[in-house]
Amino acid sequence: MNNKKPIMFDLDGTLFQVHLISLPAMRQGFETLRERGLWPEVPDDEKIKGVYGMTDKEIWDYLLPGAEPEVKKLAREIIEDNELRNIDLDAGKLFDGAAETLATLAAGGHQLFVVSNGGEDYVKSVCRHHGLAPYLTGIYSAGEYKTETKVQLLAAAVREHKLSPGWMVGDRDSDITAARGNGFVPVACTYGYGSPEEHSDAAYIIENISEILTIVEGS
Repeated sequence: MNNKKPIMFDLDGTLFQVHLISLPAMRQGFETLRERGLWPEVPDDEKIKGVYGMTDKEIWDYLLPGAEPEVKKLAREIIEDNELRNIDLDAGKLFDGAAETLATLAAGGHQLFVVSNGGEDYVKSVCRHHGLAPYLTGIYSAGEYKTETKVQLLAAAVREHKLSPGWMVGDRDSDITAARGNGFVPVACTYGYGSPEEHSDAAYIIENISEILTIVEGS
């Protein structure tokens, strides 16, 4: 029996530099909305980065406050298509050491999972295109599982794979909350998109994804 603890990874801001594909995708999408007279402005880069880690509903409530549901739906479809196209164009990039770290952990017998609030097609496309999928036991996205919080999404992975608590690695407070809510050890990434305040309840703080190897080895 494999007694190695499972390790759950957030995607955006933990393994993947999403801003490289999402900023141009968002700008193009909002320009389209503006040209069609559906929304008056294009959000700046900092506002766009503020949505990383949010659920789908939270993203569009934040970026399109008061907009009609049809406008939010159209924005989602346009921007998701833009992001998927940018992935295929190889515009995105993993954080340094991400693939190598997952390869080492998988070779050591750990079950590895991606747990992301992103859409199903987006999350699976990133994992496939950037070579992470072979190291993963499971890929969990809020888009596929229709969860409202990352606590619920992590719980789904635990339930389906009958997992004992392990580590949850992420850059936003939602990752830490998900870990605490499921009995996992929260590991916060300073190199992602979260703030120091969001990391205050983490058990460990890392500045590079490879540092999770030392934490796991020392447990």
